[in-house]
Amino acid sequence: MKNAIALLTAAGFHFNPEHGGAFGTIAPEPFNVGKDHFFPHFRGVYIGKSVGGFYVTSHIVGDFRRYRQRVYNTQHNASLANIFGGGKTALEAVKIFLANFKSKTYNRAT
Repeated sequence: MKNAIALLTAAGFHFNPEHGGAFGTIAPEPFNVGKDHFFPHFRGVYIGKSVGGFYVTSHIVGDFRRYRQRVYNTQHNASLANIFGGGKTALEAVKIFLANFKSKTYNRAT
């Protein structure tokens, strides 16, 4: 797991040991939501363990407002543009995630 976090740190993610060490952040990249409005705050990344191995998931956190919605309380906290990577080992999951992250291959699962 330490090697996996070292790879993500080399890619620019910042990990805080106070948050358990498996959650990191980086500045968000621009993401087009069409006519709607999205104000990104950061891109979070999380390394987790599942039954089949390890996974790395990441999304942009920010405030989202629908087009022409200007009434009070129409802006919501949202997580968009998920990028995922999975593998038998944490290192394998991170390598797949980084390939998807660099090519901006977003998870389009419904």
